[in-house]
Amino acid sequence: MNKEQYRHVSKSRLRIEAHEKVSGRATYAFDMEMPGMLYAKCLHSPHAHAEIVAIDTSAAKALPGVKAVLTGEDIPYLVGLYMVDKRILARGKVRYQGEAVVAVAAVDEETAERALTLIRVEYKLLPSVSTIDEALAGKILVHEDINELEYIQGVFFPQPDSNIASWNKTSKGNMNQGFAEAELIVDPSHI
Repeated sequence: MNKEQYRHVSKSRLRIEAHEKVSGRATYAFDMEMPGMLYAKCLHSPHAHAEIVAIDTSAAKALPGVKAVLTGEDIPYLVGLYMVDKRILARGKVRYQGEAVVAVAAVDEETAERALTLIRVEYKLLPSVSTIDEALAGKILVHEDINELEYIQGVFFPQPDSNIASWNKTSKGNMNQGFAEAELIVDPSHI
């Protein structure tokens, strides 16, 4: 088989947006400004695992130009594609360093940043998991409620009372035979 018999493989394609992108003239959503637009910023947890004891947002809410300050108590929802296990904002505790704890919306980016500096969060540190072996041991669970979380059955296989969100085992097929029978042979020097 040769390259000429394929319609798309090994063919260059004209990308009509390429010139604008490489010249810096392309407009991305991040670049857009609209009348009345607000700027959002999030305060993130500095801790890998901690109980949220208290959050004081009063000074941030009082800052001129701040339109909203939200915590996990304001948005108690869980989201997720295959398993509904992620909080929009941490509620009750943080489960990883960098988890969003408070969100601020303000009239400009500087005001939103300033508001974040006025928020006070009191944490009680909890033991954290640092290795795969610790996670698999399950002494500290990322989600104590893993048994109640919604998930797509038949796609995800969470293990009860563990840190295993999905247990999948594949023992079907022969990879070497599959490559040997493949129609398109890729020369590794071209990858």
